[in-house]
Amino acid sequence: MIVKILIYQDQPTGNWWLVLSDDNVFVGYWPKELFNHLSGGAETVAWGGIAIAGKNGNSPPMGSGLLNLSFRSTCYIRNIQYVDTQNKFRNPDGALEQHLDRSTCYGLKDWKNCGRKEMYYCILFGGEGGRCGD
Repeated sequence: MIVKILIYQDQPTGNWWLVLSDDNVFVGYWPKELFNHLSGGAETVAWGGIAIAGKNGNSPPMGSGLLNLSFRSTCYIRNIQYVDTQNKFRNPDGALEQHLDRSTCYGLKDWKNCGRKEMYYCILFGGEGGRCGD
């Protein structure tokens, strides 16, 4: 399944919109008051996911549930871009920081273009979950 989304700040209102970009469906927005610290832009951008263990101590699967980080079987996010101060789409570049605190259960791979020029920047992630430890 492919879902194309766009999150952007509307310049006239300052609100942050979530849009399903293929069909140009405006799902909704977050009021600018929730993000006062972003009114003048941001120095960094982050993306990722989180899986939290249930009361039984088991962590849920993430992504496709596979840890092998193969492009054909692992969940991925592609065409990751940000909008610069001139309102132009840009690809991530420079030093990228990864954070993975349960490598026995989950995996993460950042990949400049998933091996295909038209995919821009992408990340592969996922894992079976289970007893991941503290």
